[in-house]
Amino acid sequence: MKNQTGSNGLLLIITMWPIGYYLFTGVIAYDELVAALATIAEPELASQELRILFWFHVATTIILFCTFIFYSYRLYNDRSVSGESKMLWFLAFIVFTSFAFLAYWWRHIRLSEHLNNSVVQK
Repeated sequence: MKNQTGSNGLLLIITMWPIGYYLFTGVIAYDELVAALATIAEPELASQELRILFWFHVATTIILFCTFIFYSYRLYNDRSVSGESKMLWFLAFIVFTSFAFLAYWWRHIRLSEHLNNSVVQK
């Protein structure tokens, strides 16, 4: 049970990463992005913070892509969600990305005993 809670918690952290990243770039990195406009012609002059932000952006893009695949696969195999609801959840995954992943985690994964609970076993 403790390991299952840990895996659900890890999935929650991965799901929340892009939301935290949105807040980080919106609140803290605004000044760096404005300063970056001056470095378009000479990108080698970009500050170290801007370079770190670039790698955070790459990591967040990869995390979003992987979580989209994971949640879509889980939704496809989830027996507790009806066909019409699956279509709506999938549309929400596309439009609202991380916020929809968080809602799906809260509704269908949070209380499950294991990540594979309610998913068709092959």
